[in-house]
Order: sequence, then structure tokens, then C-alpha cells
Amino acid sequence: MAASISWQGVFPAVTTQFKPDLSLDIDATAKVIDGLVRDGVSGLIVCGTVGENTSLERAEKAQIMEAAVAVAAGRVPVICGVAEFTTAFAIQTAKTAAKAGVDGIMVMPALVYSAKPHESAAHFRAVSRATDLPVMVYNNPPIYKNDITPDIATPSSASRTARATRAASSTRATAWATASCSSPASTTWWWKAWRWARWAGSRA
Repeated sequence: MAASISWQGVFPAVTTQFKPDLSLDIDATAKVIDGLVRDGVSGLIVCGTVGENTSLERAEKAQIMEAAVAVAAGRVPVICGVAEFTTAFAIQTAKTAAKAGVDGIMVMPALVYSAKPHESAAHFRAVSRATDLPVMVYNNPPIYKNDITPDIATPSSASRTARATRAASSTRATAWATASCSSPASTTWWWKAWRWARWAGSRA
């Protein structure tokens, strides 16, 4: 059984810094990351939508991931956002994140078009199976027009890797949970909620 993970506390979405010519400013981004860690955050989320994920080339995303891992230096976990237009692109980014040494990924639904529940499940399942990293499923119905409820997110837990699910909805509490199972082929799973918090549809 996969080891449990403990993503609790404050995990701010790190803003990506740019130079006047709009090229990536890694040094300035590293200073932001170090400042957040010194201020006492519990963890970091890089390359989220606040981090300009969809505006960056994959090589730029890799630079940010690597910088975050280096600056955090094990003081706090680093989670990387995976916000892509297709499942294939999301899988590529997940593999890039693993290579960069992040502690986990936060996967958004495939962007642009609102997916049906079974399409969302297939997206998360495919990304989850393509990586050994812990996966946080990100849900923001007001923005993505796609409510990732636990019954949709559950299939993505079919892996030996511990998973975390974040369900943000204006109609229910937010559940942070881990799930794991005995093998990728197994249909058995368990949930262990460690934190419930009211959520008003806002983002990480």
C-alpha cells in the first residue's frame, strides 16, 4: 500500500515573475518562493493558473519546477499545477514534473471545453496512471464549468500512489482526502479524510 501524504495547511499559488520583455525571470521567481517559505507556508503550488501555466512553454515550466525544488530544499513540499488543453499534454507535463523532482501535481480538468463527467474521469485517470507522483485533483466549478465530485475523481485513485483530492464547490464542503489501493488493476480503494473546510468556490 502506498505511503500516506500530508498536504495540510497553507499552500499558496506562487506567481511566476517576468522581465520587462516578458521573458521568464527565474531569479525573481526564486525570491518569491524563498520569501513564501521563510514566511512559514506549509507548501508551494507552482505553475498554477496564477503562475501563468497556460502561457508558458514546457521548457519554461520545467525551469520553474526545478527552481522551486532547489529553493524549497526540502523545507516544504512543492506541488506543480498541470493545466493543459489535452490529456496527452497533461501527461507530458506530469512527466516533466516528476523529472524536476516535485513532490506532487495538482491536475486541472482539460481546458477550453467543459467536459462531461466520464470525460473528466478519463482525463484524471489517464494522468494519474502515467505518473508515480501523488495527485491532487483541482476543482473550480465557477471557472471551469465542470464540478469534479468525489464519484468522478475516485477512478483516478486506482494506483499504488497515494492521492489527494480537492473538491471545491459552493454547494458542499471541501474534502481533502487520500486514497490508495493495492494495485493499479484493483478496483478497491479507500478514502481517509483528514480535513474538511468550507469553500466558496475560490481557488488555490
